[in-house]
Amino acid sequence: MPSNRSTSYTSPKIQNELIEICGKVILNKIVSKCNEAECFSFLADETTDISGIEQFSLCVRYIEKTNRGKKIQMDGNREASKKAFTLQQALKNGNFILAMAVIQEIVSMAHPLSIYLQKVNVDLASAMETANNLSTLIKEMRSNVESKFHDLFSTAEHLAKEIGEDIKIPRVTHFQQHRANYELTSAENYYRVSVFIPFIDHFISQLEIRFTKHKNTLSIIQNFIPNKLIKLSENEIETSTEVMSKQWPVVISSCDNIVNKEVLLWKQRWIAAAEDKLPCTLIDAINCCDELLFPKVSRHLIF
Repeated sequence: MPSNRSTSYTSPKIQNELIEICGKVILNKIVSKCNEAECFSFLADETTDISGIEQFSLCVRYIEKTNRGKKIQMDGNREASKKAFTLQQALKNGNFILAMAVIQEIVSMAHPLSIYLQKVNVDLASAMETANNLSTLIKEMRSNVESKFHDLFSTAEHLAKEIGEDIKIPRVTHFQQHRANYELTSAENYYRVSVFIPFIDHFISQLEIRFTKHKNTLSIIQNFIPNKLIKLSENEIETSTEVMSKQWPVVISSCDNIVNKEVLLWKQRWIAAAEDKLPCTLIDAINCCDELLFPKVSRHLIF
């Protein structure tokens, strides 16, 4: 930096300002490149240094709109050039393009549910209903798999041809350990049977494992929401508390009679309330439940 002899820029204040300015310039360039990129991701990690202070590290990855792959292949680093060439060939492979088309079709359908589950306060009933609707939609696709995959295959085939690639059937051997041997003559039939159908079936099974199988438990938990609780008889309340105690015996452990009476008191709290004032979701019920007055009910609602 040009300056006269009396200006050295060595004071701690000036140096800190220069570091801060450099940081802002670098940050602005990274943000600008992320905004220009079609996609980017963040990786955050935190660790404690030797003095016991938490140090937070943030890593960002993005795709820069340059022909970087070919540039790396041509540089003097043989190892980097080899990796870049391998990655570029994998991305251009017709089979990879088809796999991405299949994943994009299914995952895009699950995107609303994924975004909803990332909320701080998620209503379990709404999430369960959305998961059931998603499962029904994918099952309909499964029942009409031939025509649906034909459209996906045509799209992937068109994309592959744009870069001079074809979607081919892998080499079939008599003894195959790493993938299934399907004796099919066309690439479309082969990948429908070996990729598309197994992926759909696995996705449906994961939805059922993570959501649908908990439907009965959810229906019991919802019995403690005031808008449903006021319609239950005393016997139905006892049945609900018994099921909950068996489901989580460690968390919800107390005398059944005490739990039942507390739930009845919780019910009485809302009987005189106007219908539009009754909590209708688990989140609303938890927010309205005083943990000191209704500790057992609070645990039922949370767990």
